[in-house]
Amino acid sequence: MVFFLAKLFVINIYFISIKKILNFEDIINIHKTNPKYINFASNINYKNLFFCQSLFLKYIPMNSCLLSVLSLKSFFLSFGIISTVKIGIYITNDIFKSHAWLELGEFKFLFDNNINYKEIYEF
Repeated sequence: MVFFLAKLFVINIYFISIKKILNFEDIINIHKTNPKYINFASNINYKNLFFCQSLFLKYIPMNSCLLSVLSLKSFFLSFGIISTVKIGIYITNDIFKSHAWLELGEFKFLFDNNINYKEIYEF
């Protein structure tokens, strides 16, 4: 488990760094076209990893839902586990919100049940 936490920490730091040099569109395009797959069979407890990522987000200054889910997606991809990033929008009167979350089977990370986001993109 220590190995998984260390790797997740490094990936989070990577996405914090990359945010400073690339815009969101470039980050998404790189991530879609150049995934790193490693065949690795493991019984990873996804709920624990989502919990660990939530803890990292409390202490690491990553104020972007997109970067948060991309770092977790990269972590899963490094073990050959496919997850889906979804991006949604919410528009009413003078309010516009966008949000990204990660889905892995029945698990949803950073999904906000309080707002009915219209899904506009997934990868």
